[in-house]
Amino acid sequence: PTSSYTENSAEFAGRLGFHQMFLPYGFLMNLTLSLAVENYTHSSLLHLELRDALYLRPAFPGDTFTCSIKITGIRESTNGLNSILESTHLLSNQKGEPVFSLTRVTLFPRYEARNTLPGNTTRPMHNHHFKEKILARVRSITLDNPIAEFSPGDLVLHPYVRPIGKSENLFWATFLKNSHPIHHNYQRYQPGEIVVSGGIVVAMVLGIAGREFRQVLLPEVKKAFHITPVKAEDRIGAFSFVKGVIQVMPGFEEI
Repeated sequence: PTSSYTENSAEFAGRLGFHQMFLPYGFLMNLTLSLAVENYTHSSLLHLELRDALYLRPAFPGDTFTCSIKITGIRESTNGLNSILESTHLLSNQKGEPVFSLTRVTLFPRYEARNTLPGNTTRPMHNHHFKEKILARVRSITLDNPIAEFSPGDLVLHPYVRPIGKSENLFWATFLKNSHPIHHNYQRYQPGEIVVSGGIVVAMVLGIAGREFRQVLLPEVKKAFHITPVKAEDRIGAFSFVKGVIQVMPGFEEI
């Protein structure tokens, strides 16, 4: 449920100098995650963590995307019964330009690797060209809804709560090509065992929180982890704790 002008208003995107509104952050994040789901990943047990999810370059409807995945770390779990894989994912458009990057941490059954990789030593991408481009173009624009006043230590309870229904969960898993059976296979799993993809849950939380923080021009997830699996038809709500506020320029801030 995005409420950001950049993601739902062609007029605002035009005022920023883009030929059309660009694809939502949450959509690209999930596409980057889902394009990494192949036959070998169907044995994964749990998506543990998401790091450094960064929108690198504007992506638009009609673009064609490919995703490259690099395994950057394999280690045993604490109990020694499973393996934890770290992987970096890079989504590129039809021009070969990177548009989204993230790091994923996933739990697998114990994996006997001949050459066990060390922990993730790959530096995440921090290309803030997209953010700088937006800030440069937005200087001359007066937003209809001025920013709210937030301070470090503020706790915000977001009133918007909604479920992710069975058909909606099935649609997004299929549409985004997330082929892991636990998200859609009702022959193998009982209805109460079908789990909503972690990326969709993160996108829901961002969308719900964005209503009070609007206008959000560009989000960035530095670290997200899943405490409890979300099942289809569970109701999702959110609250936010403000850790810091940085004034970028008059009328604009990073929270």
